[in-house]
Amino acid sequence: MSEAIIESIDIEYIDPKEAKFNITTNHILTLDLNGVHYPCVQLHRSFPFTNPDKYIAVRDDDDSDKDQVREIGNDKKKEIGIIKDLAEFDSVSRQILEKYLELRYFAPTITKLISVREEFGYRYWVVNTDKGDCKFTTTLNRNSIVNLSSSDRLMIYDVDGNRFQIVGFSKFDSKARKQIEMFM
Repeated sequence: MSEAIIESIDIEYIDPKEAKFNITTNHILTLDLNGVHYPCVQLHRSFPFTNPDKYIAVRDDDDSDKDQVREIGNDKKKEIGIIKDLAEFDSVSRQILEKYLELRYFAPTITKLISVREEFGYRYWVVNTDKGDCKFTTTLNRNSIVNLSSSDRLMIYDVDGNRFQIVGFSKFDSKARKQIEMFM
C-alpha cells in the first residue's frame, strides 16, 4: 500500500511521546495513553511479512466486562490506534514492544524435514527447527501451508494454531521440497 493511500485514510496514530507501554509480571501488555490506562492490550501487525515494524494496530483486550451481555456480533476489540513505526519509540519502549511481538508472532524456522506422513486425515511432521526438534500435526487442507512466494518463504500452520516457517524454500533439500510441494 502506498504511503499516499495510507496517509489519506483517517487513522488514529499513537504518539510515541504520549504512550507508555509496560509488561506485567503475568506477561500482559499494558498501555498508558493520554491519561487513560489500558490494563490489557494486544498488538497486531498490519503487514507481518513485508513491513513487520510499521503500522501495528493496538487493540484494547480488557475482558473485565465479559459477564455483561453484548450485542450479537459485537465481540470485536476496540482499536486504540496504530503505531506508525517502532523506530519512533525510545529504546526502552521499543524493547518492550519488540519482546511482545516476538512472543505473539513466534514461528520457529524449519531447518530440516525429517519425515511427514499422512494418516487418518492428518499430516504428522517431524522436523528440526532453529529452536530444536519438533513434532506437529496439520490437516490435509491445502491452507495449512501458505506460500509467500515473493519472499521464498512458507508458513505452515498446525492444528493448534502454531506457526512454523521455511525461509529460503528454493534452497531447501530437493527431496524434502518435493514432499512439501505435494501438499501445496
